Amino acid sequence: MYPIVPPPANDTGAQTFPRTLQRWLDVNPLSKLTRTSGYITLPVFSQAVTWNGYSDIVATFNYEGPNNFSLQSISAALPLNPNYVLCIMWKTTSGTVYRYALWLGVGEVFYFPVNLYTGQKIAKNFRFEIWSTNSTPAVQTTALTFYTSVLGGQDYRWAGDFVLVTTDGQNNSFNNINTVPGLPTPPQTGINLWLTQANIVAPGGLVTTWTDTGGQVFTPDVSNTIVAASFVGRTYLIPTTSHYMKNTSLTNTTIFGHVFISLLIGSSAAGNNSVFQYSGTTGNYFIAYSQPTNTLTVCGQAFVLAQGSYIVDINNIANTITIVNPANGSYVVNKQSYTHSALGTPSSLVFGYYGTVGWAEMMFYTNALSATNENAVINYLIQEYNNNVSIMSLPLTFPSTSQPTGN
Repeated sequence: MYPIVPPPANDTGAQTFPRTLQRWLDVNPLSKLTRTSGYITLPVFSQAVTWNGYSDIVATFNYEGPNNFSLQSISAALPLNPNYVLCIMWKTTSGTVYRYALWLGVGEVFYFPVNLYTGQKIAKNFRFEIWSTNSTPAVQTTALTFYTSVLGGQDYRWAGDFVLVTTDGQNNSFNNINTVPGLPTPPQTGINLWLTQANIVAPGGLVTTWTDTGGQVFTPDVSNTIVAASFVGRTYLIPTTSHYMKNTSLTNTTIFGHVFISLLIGSSAAGNNSVFQYSGTTGNYFIAYSQPTNTLTVCGQAFVLAQGSYIVDINNIANTITIVNPANGSYVVNKQSYTHSALGTPSSLVFGYYGTVGWAEMMFYTNALSATNENAVINYLIQEYNNNVSIMSLPLTFPSTSQPTGN
């Protein structure tokens, strides 16, 4: 049965019951019924920028919504000629961060990948991020409205669109974004000998002493023969001719459980070996480097390496060798096995002989470290001796007040 055609406008019934026409349209819609939509708004803002040659976060807006969603029809909401990049970011309860840019190509300088948003699901607790693109203030003069996939229970003829969630307000406490983060602290348990940059004494660039954190002193075999040379902002001890640093009366025993050594190989054109020698009651242990062949020999295992800085990790309990390039954190050698004779009780430590190796920070543990602690030491040394010393954006380092609620 077809619906009854509504009465004409001049009919008494139409005037007495003005909703008759609307009820007829309910049954005979002239177009598809459409539900109302939830939307979120980016407020108006103007934020000063300190430009350091790369994009930084200068402001954020946190939101805590009722449910997950995606953004719809973004192109209709985009501003003309923005002087900032707008990103949407959220994190999981485990701390995993997701970040997408709503637009790119406006002069941004990112040193990490940022993908365009293409309809991905957004967690209910999220934030908008304002990233600088130049030295001028980041400005949005009119509020931006972004429609979401969350729909209301009514159609457009009976209700309007609704606000999904409002922002907690603007946060611009990012003054610490351009500071160099402090070095991580390596594990302390079991460490018996630790030679650090801070304890090198070298008046006029010639080393007189190098004292470990426990007070054990290393000295040159002959005065004025060990040079404190700089490489990418870090100090390396480089012997002249056949001289070396020594301590022949170590007070700590069984200190060769796990050893980490930062060194610079190929630091001169000398054609002789540089040696790290560990003497004890039953013999010695060593690292050697031959400049003519660019061969670093660690515990009897030979590795051909290019000139540069390296971190050597020797696990003398598991009998493995790991070599890391601090310039990029890559593993040149990863847990290669080796064999050796019993070391006995070490009584002296000598390193040097010619200038083919520059010696830097050394850490000696009595025990083999767990995988977690081993990675912590390597991470510390990578940051301490990283060739890439330029300061870049820290995309995951934020003041706590700007962190969105986890999901």
